[in-house]
Amino acid sequence: MSARWLDAVPRRPPIGEAFTREREALADGQIRLNLWRFAAHWRDLRAGVLREVDFESLRERMASAKEAVLADFERHRGAFREAASRAGWVLHEAATAPEACEVVARLARERGVRLAVKTKSMVTEEIDLNAHLSQEGVPCVETDLGEWIIQLAGEHPSHMVIPAIHKNRRQVGGLFERVLGRPVPREDIPEQVAQARRELRELFLAAGMGISGANALIAPTGTVVMVTNEGNGRLTTSLPPLHVVVSGYDKLLPDWDAAAVLLRLLARSASGQRITTYTTFLTGPRRAEQERHIVLVDNGRTAMRQDPLFRDALRCIRCAACANVCPSYQVVGGHAFGHVYTGPIGLVTTPFHHGLEPAAGPPALCVGCGACDTVCPSKIPISRLIGAV
Repeated sequence: MSARWLDAVPRRPPIGEAFTREREALADGQIRLNLWRFAAHWRDLRAGVLREVDFESLRERMASAKEAVLADFERHRGAFREAASRAGWVLHEAATAPEACEVVARLARERGVRLAVKTKSMVTEEIDLNAHLSQEGVPCVETDLGEWIIQLAGEHPSHMVIPAIHKNRRQVGGLFERVLGRPVPREDIPEQVAQARRELRELFLAAGMGISGANALIAPTGTVVMVTNEGNGRLTTSLPPLHVVVSGYDKLLPDWDAAAVLLRLLARSASGQRITTYTTFLTGPRRAEQERHIVLVDNGRTAMRQDPLFRDALRCIRCAACANVCPSYQVVGGHAFGHVYTGPIGLVTTPFHHGLEPAAGPPALCVGCGACDTVCPSKIPISRLIGAV
């Protein structure tokens, strides 16, 4: 492997005190400009694709499907575990973030893995998997372009769907030039993408482990659903001899009809597309020599499910539409507005995943406008839940 730039990637700094993050964000006019441009474009795209569907009917069906799983959770979890095992998946369950990281690290150790490649996955961000694998001597390379940019910068994602939205093309070009050690154009986005592709391509072939998340887990068949806009997702899940899915049980869906509703809502809400470029259904290994594992992470989800008020937050499909309409988020961005899960829904889920200290401060940014409630494809009463944090 010749990716010498891996040694130049800085470690992520700890997330600082909320007030300091907010003050730094307010002083950065580029963040506001980047977010304003994206939000305006997203609103136009979303409005266009929503005219083609009955949004209110679809979001009602999505909420009902998610609620059906929560209301009979043990049955759906058992059905998924049985079906997935029958299909050839090896299942692991982890109660905490360190336990989940250790499962993946153990799989790497036992198989002599020296390099892992990873698709975009919020759950692996949640548990800080990359840092754990690095301590084990297994570099984990992000292959989603936005996540790779953030990894090179040593930063945390600022948006759940578009992690590098706070950076413009000139900033990205400068970052690539500094880390890769060669001239990179500041205005030529296609050339920047081409350079990233050249750096990452050989890593797919060299990796001993591919790691992905899941957009849905279909209970009756044990199928993992993954939606992406880049080909890296399919390369990561198909080329390495070991593929590990890291997901929360909140991704469970009761049937294929619910999965179809999810697919009609997710891209429209997240990026203003009718559907993402790639929709992948994985039901066990594709070839005899490939191992496939699923690590199912709790990390506060049981506590959320057992709370009669906050269980609604488990309906989230991670589209980030709530952030895209939030007036406060548009001003300070995700590094100040949340912790891993950014935007309004992040204010609700952070205490369950990461405790009260990271959750302190950002809820005060909510102005109570309720815009997040109107766009949520799962009908989560986000503004009410923020008020209860």
